[in-house]
Amino acid sequence: MSVQAKYEELLKLLARPAGLVVAFSAGVDSTLLLKAAVTANSKVMAVTAVSALRPARVADEAKALAGLVGAEHRLLVTDELSLDGFALNPPERCYICKNNLCGKLVELAGALGYEMVAEGSNQDDSREYRPGMRAVKEWGVASPLAAVGLTKAEIRTLSRQLALPTWDKPSIPCLVTRFPYGTLLTRELLAKVESGENLLRELGFTDFRLRSHGDLARLEVSSAEFPQAVALKETIVERLRSIGYQHICLDLAGLRSGSFDSDFAS
Repeated sequence: MSVQAKYEELLKLLARPAGLVVAFSAGVDSTLLLKAAVTANSKVMAVTAVSALRPARVADEAKALAGLVGAEHRLLVTDELSLDGFALNPPERCYICKNNLCGKLVELAGALGYEMVAEGSNQDDSREYRPGMRAVKEWGVASPLAAVGLTKAEIRTLSRQLALPTWDKPSIPCLVTRFPYGTLLTRELLAKVESGENLLRELGFTDFRLRSHGDLARLEVSSAEFPQAVALKETIVERLRSIGYQHICLDLAGLRSGSFDSDFAS
């Protein structure tokens, strides 16, 4: 099926329910989903979760993007660190988080009279370690992009055709993914990683992760940004030491999505 045919199927799928609540992270996937939902359905609300797990800038980006595509927008405060077992950072942490979020979204949709809750997983996500998808299914939350077979590359292509500014936006997974499983999570640790990544972003890096191992910061950057990392090594070391990291290293394997999940991915 062509990319355009998949998009037409997506519009048909999203036109059916009497109202849609879209779990909106402001990433490339959920932005295309929201755009399609607004195109297909007159009753759409974008809901963005806000907590210590997510970079603070996401809330403002989500508000602006929702306005751009013409969707009503709402922030939903979540507190994952207070959930039983979550702060211990187990391999099932994503399930704990998604179970809480999906429950809140379904409750909100019901209270406001929206028939469907949808989230932005795509076809490629089925090949990664995603325990949170179990919660998505248990709560009956729809995954329309995956349902019509859209891959990440196809979503970027469609986003560019639709003039969405997110078409080439790097992924923005939650801050918890920067820590090895079993690391006790605190607001202070999450804020430290966010501060470190903000410093790197100020230096011009766009596609990277700061993986936190105690007082060691392991930088994963894209191949294209390797030369930049080497050229700015003294500045990077100085800035990351200023927020508490003592040892800073550049991972020669480069940027890898879900690099802590290699033991779990199928």
